[in-house]
Amino acid sequence: MTFDAPTPPPHDPVLRDDQLLDALRRGEQPPEDDPVAGLLAGWHADVETRAALLDAATAGPGRGPDEQPAGADPTTAGCSSG
Repeated sequence: MTFDAPTPPPHDPVLRDDQLLDALRRGEQPPEDDPVAGLLAGWHADVETRAALLDAATAGPGRGPDEQPAGADPTTAGCSSG
């Protein structure tokens, strides 16, 4: 049995909020007359900046289990014997 949800009206606040969050995720500017959207956009920009800094700081050879050399044993990676 298939249930097709009705399309919400264009003035639906949930649809409007969903569209705003999608726009912010894409990096679009928030409406100037909406202070909450401005705060969310600023927070999103901060999170993206910190994520980029963390990615740059942790990039490099052998930094994670997915980046181990071929044939390396992930249970002993980074351990020294002796």
